[in-house]
Amino acid sequence: MIKIHPTNSETLNRDGSLQNTNTCITLNKNPTPSWCGLVTPQGHETVYLSESQTTSLGVELSDIKYLEFGAENGREVNTRIFREFGAKGVLFDRDYENPEIGLYKYTITPSNIVQLIKNHELKNIDLLSIDIDYNDYWILKRIIESEVLSELKVIVLEYNSHLNPMDTLSVPYNNDVGWDGKSSYFGASLSAFVNLLSPNFKLVHCEQNGVNAFFVKSEMIEEEYKVEDVYRKPNFYNKRWKYPEREGENIYMDTMTDIN
Repeated sequence: MIKIHPTNSETLNRDGSLQNTNTCITLNKNPTPSWCGLVTPQGHETVYLSESQTTSLGVELSDIKYLEFGAENGREVNTRIFREFGAKGVLFDRDYENPEIGLYKYTITPSNIVQLIKNHELKNIDLLSIDIDYNDYWILKRIIESEVLSELKVIVLEYNSHLNPMDTLSVPYNNDVGWDGKSSYFGASLSAFVNLLSPNFKLVHCEQNGVNAFFVKSEMIEEEYKVEDVYRKPNFYNKRWKYPEREGENIYMDTMTDIN
């Protein structure tokens, strides 16, 4: 059972106490578990995973397995708290590498991602996080279609909150370009991801900055959440900031009609 509820805390302490957090997603029946994991640094979101030593995912805290793309140097990543609590996982980034924390340097593409996962013997991954700023939809699509991560329970995705949340749009795949770092032309709309992951995963939450969306295995949740109710518009750094449109033509594909 998943419950979403507010909290007035401000940070996450090492002992599991909460501070500086605005929303919690509880993945068990106990609304006040003794341990939780910080999942999104941008929105200070927290995902509760355990009542005691065993999480609702059915594994010990130290055995939670995660995979994250777009990790940069591994400091500001969605899965950092899991690593700090002793969990094991793998991080991929195109510019950084640090095997000591499981960070490996790769340029991820739809054609190589499945083999990379197999090369690292990534089995029974509980949580996947994708934030690569541009081709996110296409990487996720390949993973879902391949069923290489069939045991996933939670997926955290960067969505483009500038786009109409009801549209099913994505930038066309292009491995030679990426986000320009200054415009709103990147990634995919919220409903593009919702439709891609349905019916196996349900959208449960978007954090307050309009950056990350949370999806949970459908069998783990009874509630249904409407896209228009969950969606958050751009509110970067919690200051209502957003990116301007890119100059020139901004081409998007409709993922429901333009893909064979």
